[in-house]
Amino acid sequence: MTITFEVCDNLELEGVENFYSFDIKIFIEEQINKSIPNTTESYGELFNQFKEKGIKDLTEIHKLVNEKIKENDLKRKLKIEELFKKTNILKSSLDNIGDKEKKENEDLKIIVGYNSFVYSAWESYNNHNHLVLRPDNIWMAIVSQFSFYINKYNKELRNKFVDFHEKKILQVFTDYSILDGNGNGNGSGISDDISFEKLTNDMVDEICKNIKDPSIRDWIIPSFSTTTLSDKIIFSSALMSTLKKDFIYRYGSKCGLPKVTLLGTVDDWIQLKERSLKLKEFNIFDSDSNNSSGDGDGDENLMNKWVDKYLLEILDNFIESSNGKPNKTWWNQIIDFREQSGSSVLSGWLSAFCLFKDDGSFEDNAHLDSPQLYPETKWPKVNCISIPNGFISTPIQLTDSNGNIFNSQLFSGHFASKIKNNNTLIPSLDWFIISNLDI
Repeated sequence: MTITFEVCDNLELEGVENFYSFDIKIFIEEQINKSIPNTTESYGELFNQFKEKGIKDLTEIHKLVNEKIKENDLKRKLKIEELFKKTNILKSSLDNIGDKEKKENEDLKIIVGYNSFVYSAWESYNNHNHLVLRPDNIWMAIVSQFSFYINKYNKELRNKFVDFHEKKILQVFTDYSILDGNGNGNGSGISDDISFEKLTNDMVDEICKNIKDPSIRDWIIPSFSTTTLSDKIIFSSALMSTLKKDFIYRYGSKCGLPKVTLLGTVDDWIQLKERSLKLKEFNIFDSDSNNSSGDGDGDENLMNKWVDKYLLEILDNFIESSNGKPNKTWWNQIIDFREQSGSSVLSGWLSAFCLFKDDGSFEDNAHLDSPQLYPETKWPKVNCISIPNGFISTPIQLTDSNGNIFNSQLFSGHFASKIKNNNTLIPSLDWFIISNLDI
């Protein structure tokens, strides 16, 4: 079942602007760049160091400082290049990414920001594009936020999942060689004989054998009418990422919105709400949560606040809309985008999917130096530079036939969007696994 409805009357669709193809290699390079801190001393610190060495000629000191900065920058650049050369894309749901000839293809995967659900909705609102959503998109937006939260509060919530304290190694074997190529972790990829869907499913089986409540599997991994086999891999990866502090995973051989389309059935959207209610079983009382909304609930159970204050209204409106009763006023409040003193602030109900930062900390008015400058709204206010990633990652150990172990990372979530008819954005769920990436 599919339902399409107009949100703003008399608002014509416009072409998608400012996009470029998603390229995994560029993504890898950016992740490596983030993982290597720029430890270069400041200009002033270097200046004082040379001055303390007894150099009195100011011109000479300035020259030495500039040379040192260039030297440090070059060392960092070479280190990034060295690490990048070691990485390899082993397997991915993304095909022909970066192929400029695909720009006319309606299934082209494009970058709108590394949270393609949030940014696609934002772009569609600002640029008058048609937005297409599945319940899988909304559930992944919730699950990725939940994963950030669980990993931050692992000590407090560990007993919800497991009854042990040290990390356990979970190993899955296959009859085929994990790595093609020369066995040094830089092969051409994971063997085509191997079903990565089966590998992730088998790993989830192992997780279920070692956690208190195996039903978490069916909660995290949905079965909406729109859920694909690739989605199953992504949500399996999300479960693995949520519990990555408990387990080591090892694979071995052996501005206005013109139009919205909601995919899936009414039952799918009802099921989405039911799944979200279970979040409240994982409450943490956090007196340090960043709450500057002035509502007096700074000390709070975070899951209760997220679900009751923000998510339920959103999910109820999805149900009503899928049932043919869209509230156009509510849909037009998906974005409340304002600029104040050069700072871009995102509000509207879309911001409810941006409350947990990548490190799991909760901020419903993130980094607003002067929140009183912004008009009152019941929705969170999020600085655009603070929008969290829409993807999660999980460390995976791959072993070759000789027993050598190679580190890798499995990434999954909202990286890119499909563009259709040059005026429609469809947030895409994707995954890929990278060898020799230990960040």
